[in-house]
Amino acid sequence: MDHYQQRKSKTRQRILDAGWHLMRRDGVTPARVSDICDAAGVARKTFFNHFSSKDELLLDLAQGMAEEMYLQLGNIRKETPRFEQQIDSLFILVGARIKLHGVMHPEFLLQLLHTSNLEAGNRGSYELKSHFLAMVNEAIDDGQLAKASDALGIANVVFGVWYAIMMVWVYEGPDTAIEQARDTAIFIHKSIGNT
Repeated sequence: MDHYQQRKSKTRQRILDAGWHLMRRDGVTPARVSDICDAAGVARKTFFNHFSSKDELLLDLAQGMAEEMYLQLGNIRKETPRFEQQIDSLFILVGARIKLHGVMHPEFLLQLLHTSNLEAGNRGSYELKSHFLAMVNEAIDDGQLAKASDALGIANVVFGVWYAIMMVWVYEGPDTAIEQARDTAIFIHKSIGNT
């Protein structure tokens, strides 16, 4: 990457970071492009050289968050052979991500979870369900779960509890969400008979 491309990439990242910070703190609606530009130290023209709109910036933030989660979930599936341990690791990861990001404005998190680019195959947070389903199917194939297990039902339980923790995060705060994330694996093990 040449010097120009490096500078352009750093500028884009500053805009993304400023957008993340402002929307996480204040919400999507109140965060104006001019506020994001001020926080990033760039002109409006520079913003629009990188993003066509605030919505495009939000889409990039949502896709970045999702890709990071998919990568970490993929690592859990590769590095942790037992389904029970994968569930434990998943909710440890959820707690760690909540702790990292701290207080999150409800509007921003909901936008991140539901922003999708269907043309690119991105269905927002619902894409996570397919990752959870793959994890469950691997456990069934490995004999860790009974062949008669309802794979989609189990994936729905994992997804539903994960989503509930996201709502606890924004409405009850990160500390409560982290505590519930720690307790979630026990609930899932009991609900699918893995105690």
